[in-house]
Amino acid sequence: MIALEIGNSILRHIREHSTIVQARAVILIGMMAVVREVMIIDLSVASPWQIAALGAVAVSLASAYWFMRDN
Repeated sequence: MIALEIGNSILRHIREHSTIVQARAVILIGMMAVVREVMIIDLSVASPWQIAALGAVAVSLASAYWFMRDN
């Protein structure tokens, strides 16, 4: 799914002849990657630091997406 979204973003930029990468699309792809990692993590072998790091990444991506919202 992540690869499909990256491919879709690249094709959209090629069609629009844009050289600027949309930050919102990159943030959403990052959020999908974090969610995928949370879904496949094995809690019996994961350290608390790993779980805290995933939480921090999720919160930072969500706040970046929130700051970039439309007015």
